[in-house]
Amino acid sequence: KFIQDPANHIPLNRIFTDEMFNQLCSEMERQSIGGIDDVSMFWRKDFSRRSAILGFLQDKELGLKRLASMPDRMTNTINLSAGATCMRPTVVNAYDGGTLDSIDSWWRQWKKFMFYTEVQIATGKNTKADESVGVCK
Repeated sequence: KFIQDPANHIPLNRIFTDEMFNQLCSEMERQSIGGIDDVSMFWRKDFSRRSAILGFLQDKELGLKRLASMPDRMTNTINLSAGATCMRPTVVNAYDGGTLDSIDSWWRQWKKFMFYTEVQIATGKNTKADESVGVCK
């Protein structure tokens, strides 16, 4: 019922603000992640203007391209080489690294996780402690 109510169809940039986007770009630049100009263009001209529900979450083209679901799948719960797991700050997993009672709280934890958390990823049958890598790398 919430998703179907047009009153809840707010622009994506009211949830993920332009300030947050600028912080994301700064973090990407610090990590030497390329494509920031292209990402910025897509944000300004398209994504920031979309409805969060109809234009993003329910967009069939985004779904087919896996532009939201694949990053979610790869970072939601990361299996570590030591046998433990590392969870991205989100309300849809068993994350227990801090409270997610506001968007600001979530955003601080998400940035820390994505850009400053180092992990040693389990690689399958031959899990060995390889060099640590950042989650976003």
